[in-house]
Amino acid sequence: MTGSQSPSAVTRDSISRGILDAVGGAQNIAQAWHCITRLRFDVVDRGKVDLDAIRRTGVVGAQFSGEQLQVIVGTDVAAQFASLVPLLPATALGDGADAAAASRPSGPGRFSPRRLVNLLFETLSGIFTPILPAIVGAGLLKGVIALVTQLDWVVAGSDLDRVLGLIGDAPFYFLPFLVAASSARRFSVDMSLALSVPAALLYPTIVQGAAAISQGGPAGLSLLGLPVPFLSYSSSVVPAILGVYVLGKIAALIGRIVPSSVKIVVVPLVTLLIAIPLTLIVLAPLGNYAGVYLSEGANWLMDNGGLFAGLLLGGLMPLIVITGMHYAFFPTTFQSLSTRGYDLILLPFNVVANLATVGATLAVAIRVRSLRALALSTAFPASLGITEPAIFGVTLRLKKPFFFTLIGGAVGGAYAGLTALKCYGFAVPGLASLPLYANADDPANIVNAFVSIGISFTIAFVLTLVFVREPSAAADAQDAEAPASAEPATGGPLQVIAAPVEGRVIGLDQVPDATFAQGLLGPGVALIPVNGSVFAPADGVVEVLTPTAHAAALVTDDGVEVLIHVGIDTVRLPQGTFTPLVAQGDRVVAGQRLISFDPAVITAAGLSLATPVVITNAELSGAVTPLVAPGDDIIPAGEPLLAVGTPITAVDKEN
Repeated sequence: MTGSQSPSAVTRDSISRGILDAVGGAQNIAQAWHCITRLRFDVVDRGKVDLDAIRRTGVVGAQFSGEQLQVIVGTDVAAQFASLVPLLPATALGDGADAAAASRPSGPGRFSPRRLVNLLFETLSGIFTPILPAIVGAGLLKGVIALVTQLDWVVAGSDLDRVLGLIGDAPFYFLPFLVAASSARRFSVDMSLALSVPAALLYPTIVQGAAAISQGGPAGLSLLGLPVPFLSYSSSVVPAILGVYVLGKIAALIGRIVPSSVKIVVVPLVTLLIAIPLTLIVLAPLGNYAGVYLSEGANWLMDNGGLFAGLLLGGLMPLIVITGMHYAFFPTTFQSLSTRGYDLILLPFNVVANLATVGATLAVAIRVRSLRALALSTAFPASLGITEPAIFGVTLRLKKPFFFTLIGGAVGGAYAGLTALKCYGFAVPGLASLPLYANADDPANIVNAFVSIGISFTIAFVLTLVFVREPSAAADAQDAEAPASAEPATGGPLQVIAAPVEGRVIGLDQVPDATFAQGLLGPGVALIPVNGSVFAPADGVVEVLTPTAHAAALVTDDGVEVLIHVGIDTVRLPQGTFTPLVAQGDRVVAGQRLISFDPAVITAAGLSLATPVVITNAELSGAVTPLVAPGDDIIPAGEPLLAVGTPITAVDKEN
């Protein structure tokens, strides 16, 4: 499922059910949420999760990042999550982090540094992801305003400029409200009580007092002898997060003590009287200073070691993003934008790394015909800053292109660090965010932005183009005339894979399943079977036979891995729909019957009979060439279907 897809509601529902089955059921999910491209889960028992089964549901990929399960969906993730929500218990949509921690086995290492770091990343991810639309939209608008005023399309200081500026600045000035609202959902805190925290932080007494300090005004107020400092909390994030979290704990504690008959009055009153002063006196100043020092430390690193920092961060950013660690940079980024007016760390190096991914992906589209459609469809969202579909579907799958993106990002990042590249607003780091690098006081900055991404794009593109190859058309013609025993240009000796079922051949792009249609599991074809028998397509060993027997994977004697998947979404059909005639680990010979089934049962369930036959290790086995063109003719089981190991021209079955 790439960023360009828009699956039907039926497909989303089936994927959601498949994901739930593969994670061990809804009861195994302590918390669920999503980011721009990924579903994220805290699970109770990691041992119940079947990553391979999740990948077979039609998503782009699945992985554990620390203790967090991530299911990569693409830009349709919001709709996919909406489909999943009705299937989840209410507790999974609330304070699941604590539930997950409580339900995991106790013992040594439970509160290890690794677990605490993972919990930090998960918490930041859960807080910032829901508010990204507002801050990204406002950030892009600020970039557009800067660009049009520099081009004199809008007069600086005019009413139009001021109104547009108001729209762009408002979400950032009142960012504590957005953060508090999202934190309330994350920590399961009453929303109205949670919003009282940023209301206090941005109350005129505090705001005006902070502004008056430079003019000789008092440094703060006094509450029972304790100082309430005047500090500027606009655009801050850490004070609101700390305040809402502690407020929630206080409210829960008081709720357990106070009788039910007076809770509605006593709990909010006492909570506010304790939590707001505690926030103003301790938590908010602590969070404010922590954010300032973190921001200053990051900027000091760039000021004193920009080249090295850029090389390191630019090269590692794809790894940081796919593990979700980039959310740890968000507080520092917002603090820097608030105090300095620009970011030197996350956004510049992220955009450099993202364009390296675009370069490698486009080169794959040129060199690897079997992945061309997938590469082209994922390159566009990657150019807009949504790189997970390209990373998991293309570059990581082929491995070399992913390493080339790291190299490109490192070199481009080194230039960005050397020139102290600055981003003057927050947006998803892609081509659309480039106006945020324009600044009238630093005209070279936008030039450095183009040079940085040009370097990273070009290096990743050229390296992938040179070292990730598929034979040329001339080699195709030469190999087509060579005997079957000849050694191919890529892969091992030629292996012919026979049709495992009798039926009509269709292209993989006609299969109503994103994983197969986009070649995420490998190249091949599909058949529409006319009877209920599945036969071995070659001599080999049954490597995998699913418990429902709706799919099997064989490793042939020549090392080719063949996946046969009978129908689409048939994993959810009742037990007994498919009858296995062999067992996992059995050795089979070509033409041996593997599975029997009734096609009418699949059709009656409203499911597709399309049966993909794909080579899952094509990068090792060699080029995969269909030997039968799609058409209306029925071919018998045992008919040569695919050639693996040397590229030859596809022919009609009559040839």
